[in-house]
Amino acid sequence: MDKFQKLTSTIRLIKDTNLKPNFSALAKAYGIDRRTVKKYYENGGMPKRKKKKEFSRWDPYLDLINQKLEIPGITIRGLHEFFRETMGDSQIPGTYESLKAYIRKKDIQISRSHGQAAHVHFETPPGQQIQVDWIEGLKLRLKSGETVPFNVYSATLGWSREHVFIYAPSITTDDFIRCTVDVFRKLGGVTKELLTDNMPALVSINGKNRRINTKAAQFFKDLGVELKLCKVRSPQTKGKDESANRFQSWLLPYDGELNDADDIRHLVDEILTRRTNNQINGTTGMPPTALFQKEKEYLKPLPHQVLLDSYLKEHEVRTVPPTLLVSYKGKGYSVPKNYIGKRVHLYACNDNLFIYDNKNELITIHSISNDKKNYHFDHYVNGLNIKGKSENEIREIAKKNLERFDCLLPETKKEKK
Repeated sequence: MDKFQKLTSTIRLIKDTNLKPNFSALAKAYGIDRRTVKKYYENGGMPKRKKKKEFSRWDPYLDLINQKLEIPGITIRGLHEFFRETMGDSQIPGTYESLKAYIRKKDIQISRSHGQAAHVHFETPPGQQIQVDWIEGLKLRLKSGETVPFNVYSATLGWSREHVFIYAPSITTDDFIRCTVDVFRKLGGVTKELLTDNMPALVSINGKNRRINTKAAQFFKDLGVELKLCKVRSPQTKGKDESANRFQSWLLPYDGELNDADDIRHLVDEILTRRTNNQINGTTGMPPTALFQKEKEYLKPLPHQVLLDSYLKEHEVRTVPPTLLVSYKGKGYSVPKNYIGKRVHLYACNDNLFIYDNKNELITIHSISNDKKNYHFDHYVNGLNIKGKSENEIREIAKKNLERFDCLLPETKKEKK
Protein backbone atom coordinates (compact mmCIF):
# COMPACT_ATOMS: atom_id res chain seq x y z
CA MET A 1 0.00 0.00 0.00
CA ASP A 2 1.55 3.35 -1.06
CA LYS A 3 1.33 6.59 0.91
CA PHE A 4 -1.69 7.89 -1.02
CA GLN A 5 -3.65 4.71 -0.31
CA LYS A 6 -2.69 4.98 3.39
CA LEU A 7 -3.75 8.65 3.41
CA THR A 8 -7.11 7.67 1.86
CA SER A 9 -7.69 5.06 4.60
CA THR A 10 -6.84 7.57 7.34
CA ILE A 11 -9.15 10.23 5.85
CA ARG A 12 -12.04 7.76 5.73
CA LEU A 13 -11.44 6.88 9.40
CA ILE A 14 -11.40 10.59 10.35
CA LYS A 15 -14.67 11.17 8.50
CA ASP A 16 -16.32 8.07 10.01
CA THR A 17 -15.43 9.26 13.55
CA ASN A 18 -16.33 12.90 12.87
CA LEU A 19 -12.86 14.08 13.92
CA LYS A 20 -11.48 17.43 12.82
CA PRO A 21 -8.59 16.87 10.39
CA ASN A 22 -5.14 18.37 10.94
CA PHE A 23 -3.91 18.79 7.35
CA SER A 24 -0.45 19.94 8.37
CA ALA A 25 0.09 16.90 10.64
CA LEU A 26 -1.19 14.50 7.96
CA ALA A 27 1.06 16.13 5.33
CA LYS A 28 4.09 15.68 7.60
CA ALA A 29 3.17 12.09 8.51
CA TYR A 30 2.79 10.91 4.91
CA GLY A 31 5.25 13.22 3.17
CA ILE A 32 2.57 14.74 1.00
CA ASP A 33 1.91 18.41 0.27
CA ARG A 34 -0.71 19.93 2.60
CA ARG A 35 -2.83 21.16 -0.33
CA THR A 36 -2.94 17.66 -1.75
CA VAL A 37 -4.05 16.26 1.61
CA LYS A 38 -6.85 18.82 1.74
CA LYS A 39 -8.02 17.84 -1.76
CA TYR A 40 -8.10 14.19 -0.73
CA TYR A 41 -10.17 15.05 2.34
CA GLU A 42 -12.64 17.20 0.39
CA ASN A 43 -13.13 14.42 -2.18
CA GLY A 44 -13.32 11.59 0.37
CA GLY A 45 -10.17 10.03 -1.06
CA MET A 46 -8.47 10.16 -4.46
CA PRO A 47 -9.73 13.36 -6.17
CA LYS A 48 -11.29 12.95 -9.60
CA ARG A 49 -9.22 14.46 -12.34
CA LYS A 50 -10.95 17.05 -14.44
CA LYS A 51 -11.38 15.90 -17.99
CA LYS A 52 -9.57 18.16 -20.39
CA LYS A 53 -11.85 19.70 -22.95
CA GLU A 54 -11.00 18.11 -26.26
CA PHE A 55 -10.15 20.59 -28.97
CA SER A 56 -10.22 19.94 -32.69
CA ARG A 57 -8.60 22.10 -35.33
CA TRP A 58 -11.97 21.94 -37.10
CA ASP A 59 -13.77 23.62 -34.14
CA PRO A 60 -13.36 27.22 -35.41
CA TYR A 61 -15.15 26.17 -38.62
CA LEU A 62 -18.05 24.31 -36.98
CA ASP A 63 -20.67 26.91 -37.95
CA LEU A 64 -19.44 26.97 -41.56
CA ILE A 65 -19.42 23.15 -41.71
CA ASN A 66 -23.00 23.03 -40.42
CA GLN A 67 -24.05 25.69 -42.93
CA LYS A 68 -22.47 23.95 -45.92
CA LEU A 69 -23.76 20.49 -45.01
CA GLU A 70 -27.33 21.81 -45.08
CA ILE A 71 -27.02 22.21 -48.88
CA PRO A 72 -28.88 19.31 -50.57
CA GLY A 73 -26.56 17.00 -52.48
CA ILE A 74 -23.31 18.13 -50.85
CA THR A 75 -20.70 15.54 -49.82
CA ILE A 76 -17.92 15.57 -47.23
CA ARG A 77 -15.41 15.12 -50.04
CA GLY A 78 -16.80 18.18 -51.81
CA LEU A 79 -16.65 20.20 -48.58
CA HIS A 80 -13.05 19.15 -47.94
CA GLU A 81 -12.06 20.16 -51.49
CA PHE A 82 -13.70 23.54 -50.85
CA PHE A 83 -11.53 24.02 -47.74
CA ARG A 84 -8.43 22.93 -49.67
CA GLU A 85 -9.07 25.44 -52.42
CA THR A 86 -10.02 28.39 -50.21
CA MET A 87 -7.41 27.82 -47.47
CA GLY A 88 -4.58 26.07 -49.26
CA ASP A 89 -3.11 22.69 -48.32
CA SER A 90 -0.74 24.28 -45.77
CA GLN A 91 -3.52 26.02 -43.82
CA ILE A 92 -6.35 23.48 -43.93
CA PRO A 93 -7.16 22.10 -40.42
CA GLY A 94 -6.88 18.43 -41.39
CA THR A 95 -7.29 15.61 -43.87
CA TYR A 96 -10.49 14.40 -45.49
CA GLU A 97 -10.56 11.49 -43.00
CA SER A 98 -10.21 13.87 -40.03
CA LEU A 99 -13.08 16.02 -41.32
CA LYS A 100 -15.24 12.94 -41.80
CA ALA A 101 -14.44 11.78 -38.23
CA TYR A 102 -15.18 15.27 -36.85
CA ILE A 103 -18.58 15.40 -38.58
CA ARG A 104 -19.40 11.92 -37.27
CA LYS A 105 -18.34 12.87 -33.71
CA LYS A 106 -20.43 16.04 -33.77
CA ASP A 107 -23.34 14.02 -35.21
CA ILE A 108 -23.85 16.55 -38.00
CA GLN A 109 -26.51 15.44 -40.44
CA ILE A 110 -25.76 15.70 -44.18
CA SER A 111 -28.52 16.79 -46.52
CA ARG A 112 -29.00 13.97 -49.01
CA SER A 113 -30.14 14.12 -52.62
CA HIS A 114 -32.22 11.46 -54.34
CA GLY A 115 -30.54 8.14 -55.06
CA GLN A 116 -29.16 7.35 -58.49
CA ALA A 117 -29.49 4.28 -60.67
CA ALA A 118 -26.55 1.89 -60.91
CA HIS A 119 -24.24 2.17 -63.93
CA VAL A 120 -21.95 -0.67 -64.98
CA HIS A 121 -18.36 0.02 -66.02
CA PHE A 122 -16.93 -0.67 -69.44
CA GLU A 123 -13.49 0.04 -70.91
CA THR A 124 -12.33 1.63 -74.17
CA PRO A 125 -8.81 1.86 -75.65
CA PRO A 126 -6.85 5.13 -75.18
CA GLY A 127 -7.84 7.84 -77.65
CA GLN A 128 -10.97 5.95 -78.70
CA GLN A 129 -13.83 7.75 -77.01
CA ILE A 130 -14.92 10.85 -75.15
CA GLN A 131 -18.26 10.92 -73.32
CA VAL A 132 -20.12 14.21 -72.92
CA ASP A 133 -23.27 15.48 -71.29
CA TRP A 134 -24.97 18.64 -70.11
CA ILE A 135 -25.34 19.23 -66.38
CA GLU A 136 -28.40 21.45 -66.54
CA GLY A 137 -30.23 23.86 -64.27
CA LEU A 138 -27.40 24.69 -61.88
CA LYS A 139 -27.57 27.75 -59.64
CA LEU A 140 -25.12 29.51 -57.37
CA ARG A 141 -25.82 32.45 -55.09
CA LEU A 142 -23.26 35.28 -55.25
CA LYS A 143 -21.96 37.25 -52.26
CA SER A 144 -24.38 40.00 -53.25
CA GLY A 145 -27.34 37.64 -52.88
CA GLU A 146 -28.03 37.43 -56.62
CA THR A 147 -28.59 33.91 -57.97
CA VAL A 148 -26.85 32.97 -61.23
CA PRO A 149 -28.40 30.12 -63.28
CA PHE A 150 -26.04 28.22 -65.59
CA ASN A 151 -25.21 24.86 -67.14
CA VAL A 152 -22.01 22.84 -67.46
CA TYR A 153 -20.73 20.87 -70.45
CA SER A 154 -19.10 17.80 -68.90
CA ALA A 155 -16.63 15.68 -70.89
CA THR A 156 -14.70 12.57 -69.86
CA LEU A 157 -12.08 10.62 -71.81
CA GLY A 158 -13.01 6.91 -71.80
CA TRP A 159 -9.59 5.45 -70.96
CA SER A 160 -7.90 7.90 -68.58
CA ARG A 161 -11.12 9.42 -67.14
CA GLU A 162 -9.63 12.89 -67.71
CA HIS A 163 -12.44 15.41 -67.16
CA VAL A 164 -13.07 18.80 -68.74
CA PHE A 165 -15.88 21.04 -67.49
CA ILE A 166 -17.06 24.09 -69.47
CA TYR A 167 -19.37 26.80 -68.11
CA ALA A 168 -22.34 27.42 -70.44
CA PRO A 169 -25.16 29.98 -70.02
CA SER A 170 -27.39 28.02 -72.43
CA ILE A 171 -27.52 24.59 -74.14
CA THR A 172 -28.26 25.15 -77.83
CA THR A 173 -26.54 23.55 -80.84
CA ASP A 174 -24.16 26.53 -81.05
CA ASP A 175 -23.32 26.12 -77.35
CA PHE A 176 -22.62 22.43 -77.89
CA ILE A 177 -20.29 23.16 -80.82
CA ARG A 178 -18.47 25.93 -78.94
CA CYS A 179 -17.96 23.75 -75.85
CA THR A 180 -16.86 20.72 -77.88
CA VAL A 181 -14.22 22.76 -79.72
CA ASP A 182 -13.04 24.22 -76.39
CA VAL A 183 -12.76 20.73 -74.87
CA PHE A 184 -10.66 19.32 -77.71
CA ARG A 185 -8.45 22.41 -77.67
CA LYS A 186 -7.84 21.93 -73.96
CA LEU A 187 -7.06 18.23 -74.48
CA GLY A 188 -4.74 18.95 -77.40
CA GLY A 189 -6.45 16.62 -79.88
CA VAL A 190 -9.60 14.68 -80.78
CA THR A 191 -10.82 11.14 -80.10
CA LYS A 192 -12.13 8.70 -82.72
CA GLU A 193 -15.68 8.94 -81.39
CA LEU A 194 -17.88 11.07 -79.14
CA LEU A 195 -20.60 9.39 -77.10
CA THR A 196 -23.54 11.35 -75.75
CA ASP A 197 -27.25 11.02 -75.13
CA ASN A 198 -30.06 12.22 -77.37
CA MET A 199 -29.86 15.87 -76.38
CA PRO A 200 -32.16 18.30 -78.25
CA ALA A 201 -29.09 20.34 -79.28
CA LEU A 202 -28.12 17.45 -81.58
CA VAL A 203 -31.09 15.18 -82.19
CA SER A 204 -34.80 15.30 -82.88
CA ILE A 205 -36.71 12.14 -81.92
CA ASN A 206 -39.96 10.95 -83.43
CA GLY A 207 -40.97 7.68 -81.79
CA LYS A 208 -38.10 5.28 -82.43
CA ASN A 209 -36.63 7.44 -85.18
CA ARG A 210 -33.72 9.81 -84.47
CA ARG A 211 -32.47 12.56 -86.75
CA ILE A 212 -29.20 14.44 -86.20
CA ASN A 213 -29.55 18.10 -87.17
CA THR A 214 -27.65 19.24 -90.27
CA LYS A 215 -25.35 21.70 -88.53
CA ALA A 216 -24.22 19.15 -85.95
CA ALA A 217 -23.72 16.46 -88.62
CA GLN A 218 -21.48 18.76 -90.67
CA PHE A 219 -19.55 19.73 -87.53
CA PHE A 220 -18.67 16.11 -86.72
CA LYS A 221 -17.78 15.44 -90.35
CA ASP A 222 -15.32 18.36 -90.32
CA LEU A 223 -14.04 17.25 -86.93
CA GLY A 224 -13.33 13.73 -88.15
CA VAL A 225 -15.05 12.30 -85.09
CA GLU A 226 -17.83 9.71 -85.16
CA LEU A 227 -20.92 10.79 -83.18
CA LYS A 228 -22.34 7.86 -81.22
CA LEU A 229 -25.68 8.23 -79.46
CA CYS A 230 -26.94 6.28 -76.47
CA LYS A 231 -30.07 4.22 -76.90
CA VAL A 232 -33.16 6.34 -76.34
CA ARG A 233 -33.78 6.81 -72.60
CA SER A 234 -30.68 4.73 -71.75
CA PRO A 235 -27.97 7.14 -70.57
CA GLN A 236 -26.40 4.31 -68.53
CA THR A 237 -24.32 3.42 -71.61
CA LYS A 238 -22.54 6.71 -70.96
CA GLY A 239 -21.65 5.85 -67.36
CA LYS A 240 -18.14 7.32 -67.21
CA ASP A 241 -19.39 10.85 -67.77
CA GLU A 242 -22.55 10.32 -65.71
CA SER A 243 -20.29 9.39 -62.77
CA ALA A 244 -18.35 12.64 -63.29
CA ASN A 245 -21.54 14.53 -62.45
CA ARG A 246 -20.72 14.05 -58.77
CA PHE A 247 -18.67 17.20 -59.28
CA GLN A 248 -21.90 19.04 -58.46
CA SER A 249 -21.31 18.19 -54.81
CA TRP A 250 -17.94 19.97 -55.11
CA LEU A 251 -19.67 23.01 -56.58
CA LEU A 252 -22.22 23.42 -53.78
CA PRO A 253 -19.84 24.64 -50.99
CA TYR A 254 -19.14 27.76 -53.07
CA ASP A 255 -22.73 28.96 -52.73
CA GLY A 256 -22.55 32.56 -51.47
CA GLU A 257 -18.75 32.70 -51.80
CA LEU A 258 -18.19 34.21 -55.29
CA ASN A 259 -18.46 37.72 -56.72
CA ASP A 260 -19.82 37.28 -60.24
CA ALA A 261 -20.47 34.94 -63.16
CA ASP A 262 -16.81 35.16 -64.25
CA ASP A 263 -15.82 33.71 -60.86
CA ILE A 264 -18.26 30.83 -61.42
CA ARG A 265 -16.79 30.21 -64.88
CA HIS A 266 -13.25 30.13 -63.43
CA LEU A 267 -14.43 27.76 -60.67
CA VAL A 268 -15.98 25.36 -63.20
CA ASP A 269 -13.45 25.54 -66.03
CA GLU A 270 -10.28 25.65 -63.96
CA ILE A 271 -10.59 24.81 -60.26
CA LEU A 272 -13.11 21.95 -60.34
CA THR A 273 -11.57 20.47 -63.50
CA ARG A 274 -8.14 20.42 -61.83
CA ARG A 275 -9.41 19.10 -58.51
CA THR A 276 -11.43 16.31 -60.13
CA ASN A 277 -8.51 15.16 -62.27
CA ASN A 278 -6.19 15.01 -59.26
CA GLN A 279 -8.48 12.63 -57.35
CA ILE A 280 -7.72 8.90 -57.52
CA ASN A 281 -10.30 7.19 -59.72
CA GLY A 282 -12.09 4.27 -58.06
CA THR A 283 -11.89 2.08 -61.18
CA THR A 284 -8.37 2.77 -62.49
CA GLY A 285 -6.77 3.32 -59.07
CA MET A 286 -4.90 6.36 -60.45
CA PRO A 287 -5.60 10.08 -60.86
CA PRO A 288 -6.96 10.87 -64.35
CA THR A 289 -4.25 13.49 -64.90
CA ALA A 290 -1.55 10.79 -64.62
CA LEU A 291 -3.17 8.44 -67.15
CA PHE A 292 -3.99 11.34 -69.47
CA GLN A 293 -0.29 11.88 -70.15
CA LYS A 294 -0.34 8.48 -71.86
CA GLU A 295 -3.74 8.81 -73.55
CA LYS A 296 -2.76 12.17 -75.00
CA GLU A 297 -0.34 10.33 -77.32
CA TYR A 298 -3.30 8.56 -78.96
CA LEU A 299 -5.39 11.68 -79.71
CA LYS A 300 -5.64 12.85 -83.33
CA PRO A 301 -4.76 16.49 -84.16
CA LEU A 302 -7.66 18.94 -84.19
CA PRO A 303 -8.42 19.67 -87.90
CA HIS A 304 -7.45 23.21 -88.97
CA GLN A 305 -10.81 23.83 -90.63
CA VAL A 306 -12.63 23.37 -87.33
CA LEU A 307 -12.75 26.96 -86.12
CA LEU A 308 -15.52 28.60 -84.14
CA ASP A 309 -16.04 31.22 -86.86
CA SER A 310 -16.91 28.39 -89.26
CA TYR A 311 -20.00 27.56 -87.21
CA LEU A 312 -20.89 30.69 -85.23
CA LYS A 313 -22.03 33.29 -87.76
CA GLU A 314 -21.29 36.42 -85.76
CA HIS A 315 -17.51 36.57 -85.24
CA GLU A 316 -15.55 39.83 -84.93
CA VAL A 317 -11.96 40.71 -83.99
CA ARG A 318 -11.21 43.78 -81.87
CA THR A 319 -8.16 45.42 -80.29
CA VAL A 320 -8.76 46.25 -76.61
CA PRO A 321 -8.63 50.03 -75.91
CA PRO A 322 -7.65 51.69 -72.57
CA THR A 323 -11.37 51.90 -71.68
CA LEU A 324 -11.37 48.04 -71.55
CA LEU A 325 -14.54 48.10 -73.71
CA VAL A 326 -14.53 46.19 -77.01
CA SER A 327 -17.28 47.12 -79.43
CA TYR A 328 -20.00 44.76 -80.61
CA LYS A 329 -22.92 46.23 -82.60
CA GLY A 330 -22.18 49.70 -81.23
CA LYS A 331 -22.13 48.58 -77.57
CA GLY A 332 -19.03 48.22 -75.38
CA TYR A 333 -18.21 45.05 -73.41
CA SER A 334 -15.39 44.88 -70.86
CA VAL A 335 -12.35 42.61 -70.58
CA PRO A 336 -9.62 42.59 -67.87
CA LYS A 337 -7.02 45.39 -68.07
CA ASN A 338 -4.14 43.01 -68.93
CA TYR A 339 -5.66 42.70 -72.44
CA ILE A 340 -5.23 46.40 -73.30
CA GLY A 341 -3.64 46.66 -76.76
CA LYS A 342 -4.25 42.99 -77.56
CA ARG A 343 -6.55 41.51 -80.19
CA VAL A 344 -9.55 39.54 -78.98
CA HIS A 345 -12.20 37.47 -80.76
CA LEU A 346 -15.92 38.07 -80.16
CA TYR A 347 -18.43 35.29 -80.80
CA ALA A 348 -22.17 35.88 -80.41
CA CYS A 349 -24.04 32.77 -79.37
CA ASN A 350 -27.77 33.15 -78.63
CA ASP A 351 -28.03 36.02 -76.13
CA ASN A 352 -24.41 35.84 -74.97
CA LEU A 353 -21.12 37.29 -76.18
CA PHE A 354 -18.05 35.06 -75.70
CA ILE A 355 -14.68 36.85 -75.83
CA TYR A 356 -11.56 34.79 -76.58
CA ASP A 357 -7.87 35.68 -76.77
CA ASN A 358 -5.53 34.84 -79.69
CA LYS A 359 -4.69 31.49 -78.07
CA ASN A 360 -8.37 30.51 -78.19
CA GLU A 361 -8.70 30.79 -74.41
CA LEU A 362 -12.04 32.12 -73.17
CA ILE A 363 -11.56 35.47 -71.41
CA THR A 364 -15.08 36.39 -70.32
CA ILE A 365 -18.79 36.10 -71.13
CA HIS A 366 -21.31 38.95 -71.35
CA SER A 367 -25.06 38.96 -71.78
CA ILE A 368 -25.78 40.90 -74.98
CA SER A 369 -27.28 44.19 -73.85
CA ASN A 370 -28.81 47.44 -75.13
CA ASP A 371 -26.65 49.43 -72.68
CA LYS A 372 -23.90 51.47 -74.32
CA LYS A 373 -21.26 50.50 -71.73
CA ASN A 374 -21.21 47.03 -70.18
CA TYR A 375 -18.54 46.63 -67.53
CA HIS A 376 -18.14 43.55 -65.40
CA PHE A 377 -17.77 45.09 -61.96
CA ASP A 378 -14.40 43.47 -61.16
CA HIS A 379 -13.02 44.49 -64.59
CA TYR A 380 -13.89 48.09 -63.77
CA VAL A 381 -12.49 47.94 -60.23
CA ASN A 382 -9.18 46.48 -61.44
CA GLY A 383 -8.99 49.12 -64.17
CA LEU A 384 -9.12 52.01 -61.71
CA ASN A 385 -5.65 53.39 -60.94
CA ILE A 386 -6.31 54.83 -57.48
CA LYS A 387 -3.52 54.91 -54.89
CA GLY A 388 -3.91 55.36 -51.15
CA LYS A 389 -7.38 53.82 -51.01
CA SER A 390 -8.52 50.55 -49.45
CA GLU A 391 -10.14 47.87 -51.60
CA ASN A 392 -13.57 48.64 -50.10
CA GLU A 393 -13.12 52.36 -50.84
CA ILE A 394 -12.14 51.62 -54.46
CA ARG A 395 -15.15 49.33 -54.89
CA GLU A 396 -17.42 52.08 -53.54
CA ILE A 397 -15.92 54.60 -55.98
CA ALA A 398 -16.39 52.11 -58.82
CA LYS A 399 -20.02 51.53 -57.87
CA LYS A 400 -20.78 55.27 -57.89
CA ASN A 401 -19.06 55.74 -61.25
CA LEU A 402 -21.02 52.89 -62.79
CA GLU A 403 -24.22 54.36 -61.41
CA ARG A 404 -23.42 57.51 -63.32
CA PHE A 405 -22.92 55.45 -66.48
CA ASP A 406 -26.32 53.82 -65.85
CA CYS A 407 -24.79 50.44 -66.72
CA LEU A 408 -24.79 48.70 -63.36
CA LEU A 409 -24.37 44.95 -63.33
CA PRO A 410 -26.84 42.90 -61.25
CA GLU A 411 -24.33 42.27 -58.45
CA THR A 412 -23.64 46.00 -58.14
CA LYS A 413 -27.36 46.75 -57.99
CA LYS A 414 -27.67 44.29 -55.16
CA GLU A 415 -24.95 46.16 -53.23
CA LYS A 416 -26.90 49.37 -53.74
CA LYS A 417 -30.10 48.05 -52.17
